Amino acid sequence: MELQITHTTTYRYAGPASQSHNELRLAPLTDAHQECIDSSITVTPTAKMFHFQSPGGRVDHFDLHTPHSDLVIRADSRVVTRLDDPFANMNLVADDWDELTDAFRAENCDWLIETSRVNYRDAALKDGIAELMHAARRAAEYPSVASTLIALINIIHDRFPYSPGATHVHTALADLFHGVRAGVCQDHAHIMLAVCRSVGIPCRYVSGYLYTSHGLVSGDQMHAWVECLIPSNEHLRDQPRGEESGAPAGWVWRGFDATNRIVAGKSFVKCHIGRDYTDAVPTKGIYTGFATTDLLVDVHVRQLENGLPVDEDAPALTLR
Repeated sequence: MELQITHTTTYRYAGPASQSHNELRLAPLTDAHQECIDSSITVTPTAKMFHFQSPGGRVDHFDLHTPHSDLVIRADSRVVTRLDDPFANMNLVADDWDELTDAFRAENCDWLIETSRVNYRDAALKDGIAELMHAARRAAEYPSVASTLIALINIIHDRFPYSPGATHVHTALADLFHGVRAGVCQDHAHIMLAVCRSVGIPCRYVSGYLYTSHGLVSGDQMHAWVECLIPSNEHLRDQPRGEESGAPAGWVWRGFDATNRIVAGKSFVKCHIGRDYTDAVPTKGIYTGFATTDLLVDVHVRQLENGLPVDEDAPALTLR
C-alpha cells in the first residue's frame, strides 16, 4: 500500500520566542515491512535543517535565533507498506512460552527494561499488571504467546476505553490503573509494555501513523502501538538474523494495537521506536520567551494509487 502523509504542527506563543532548539521524530523508517520513498520537513520561520540517525530512527533538528510568535512544522512523507498479512510467520497455536528463557531475556534486555513511564515493578501496580496477563492467558484461544497478546489487546481495549482528553502526555501508569481507567493510544501502549515486560516478552514503543479510512482511530494525530518479539513458526527456526524485520533467528517482531484491537499491518507506518514515549516524542525543544498559548496538530494520511488518492470506506477487521 502506498501512503502519503502530511503532518503539520503549529505552536503559538503569547509573545515572541527566540533562541530555540527543536528535535523532530517524524520521518518514517525503512525496514523489512515498509519503505520510505520520500520525506521532507519545512519550518516557518525558515531554518536550516540537520539530522542524525539514532537507534530508534531518524532525528531531524534545527535552531531558530530570530523572534517569532508562531512556529509551524510541516512533515511530508510517502511510504510503501508491505505487511499484507501480519499473521504470516507468527505461531498462533502451539504453546511456546518456554522459549522465553533467561538467556533470551538477557540478550534482549534493552526491551525488557523498567522505565519511569513503564514502572511495572512498582508495588502499587504489580497486582493490576499481573491480573491483566492472567486474564489474557485465560481468554486466549490457544496457549501461544501470540494468541495471548491478541487476547491482551482486547482486554486493554475494553478495560481502558479510548477516550481523547481523558489523559495527558504525562499521565502515569498508576493514574491509569487506579483512577482514570481510560486513555488514548499512548496510554494503551504503556499498559501493554508493562504487562509484556513483566512476563519477559521483549517489546518496544512505536510512534507512527495510521491510515484510518477503514474505521480505525488515531485522533487525527500521530499514533502509538507496541511491537513484541515473539516466537515464529517452525519453518523459520533456521532463518538468518535480520531477514524478519531485524529479529533474531526463530523470532518475529509484530505490532499490537490495543486502541484499535488489531495486529498492525499495512495501514501502519512506523516512524520511531523506543523503550516508551520519552524515546519517541514526535516534536520537542527548548526556547527562550513566552509560554505556548496554543498547540495545534493536524495529520492526514491518504492512500495513493498511480499517484492519485484512493478513498476506502470498508470497515476494518477487529480481533475479538
